[in-house]
Amino acid sequence: MFQLVTCYSPPTEPIPLDIFDRLLQRNPNSIFTEDFNAKHSSWSRSADNQKGRALFSWLSSSPIHSSLEIINKYIPTSTRSNATIDLIIAPSHMSSTSFSVLPSIGNDHHPVLWHPSFKISSTHHRFPIKCTRWNLLKIFLIFTATYW
Repeated sequence: MFQLVTCYSPPTEPIPLDIFDRLLQRNPNSIFTEDFNAKHSSWSRSADNQKGRALFSWLSSSPIHSSLEIINKYIPTSTRSNATIDLIIAPSHMSSTSFSVLPSIGNDHHPVLWHPSFKISSTHHRFPIKCTRWNLLKIFLIFTATYW
């Protein structure tokens, strides 16, 4: 069983690596998909930044971290630069280098489509979202934003 983690890390805030550690303790088969805003020469053809150095250091800091692999290296995901800032990080036994970076859909990022090497069996539960109530989500975010 795997755990899918999605996150946005704003450019001016640190990556929540302590939360990632807790998630990995709960399930070492965690797959992280995120707009990290982290640039490092190990995965991006752009100048390193502080977030990139912090993520690189974290990935190298312990055996469980070093078993994680960045899937989509060196293909720009930002429409404003040649940086790879949207990353897919998965345990090496689950990783696959089969991915595609799609054309922009109107925002400042290119979508990344990953083709993992494992199959999701029919015993996994899927809960499709049939309808998104955008006004309700907006109200929820407005009233809960101060607690984040």
